[in-house]
Amino acid sequence: MQSAAPKRPEWWHKVERKAGSNKKKGVNSAIILGAWILWKTRNICVFYGISPDVQASLHSFKDEAHWRCLAGAKKLQELPIGQVGSDP
Repeated sequence: MQSAAPKRPEWWHKVERKAGSNKKKGVNSAIILGAWILWKTRNICVFYGISPDVQASLHSFKDEAHWRCLAGAKKLQELPIGQVGSDP
């Protein structure tokens, strides 16, 4: 019998492999957080008629990541989240 659970896309597996086993949990947390921020941004656009704002979404991502790290997301804390959206 096949599982009813959706499979993760191949790009997700590639990102995990590239990050390595020691950063896998942090990478997965960041991907899920990114999806959550995109969903919240989408809802704001749909229900309030506001145009999407990439900078606001990046700020929300960093802010939410900060709060999750304070709440104990140790592996997420190991990632360079503060560099997201920064100029090189």
